[in-house]
Amino acid sequence: MEKVVNNNVDIVTPIVDYINKLGDFAKIGIAWFWDEIEEYLTDVPKVYETIVTNRPDLKEIFDTPQGRMWLNSTIKRLYNELWKINKEGLCLLGKYTSSLTK
Repeated sequence: MEKVVNNNVDIVTPIVDYINKLGDFAKIGIAWFWDEIEEYLTDVPKVYETIVTNRPDLKEIFDTPQGRMWLNSTIKRLYNELWKINKEGLCLLGKYTSSLTK
């Protein structure tokens, strides 16, 4: 993880690519749980606490200025990308639910 942070490695693109490969139901899942996702990703200290609680060995990395900067920018970018997927999911959810009511 230290190399990821120090080299400013992009982990958002592979996450988004994976979600897109999973297809429509993954997008609908993002839309379905968007409120919880949004609540979590808009609270970077909560994300930080989750990380260091589950992986105390990473605390030293994320307690550096570089670590904080990487975490903040990554979470912001992840939020923005998931927001786009959420919008796609809402459209898909509307299509699926409207087809069920016909």
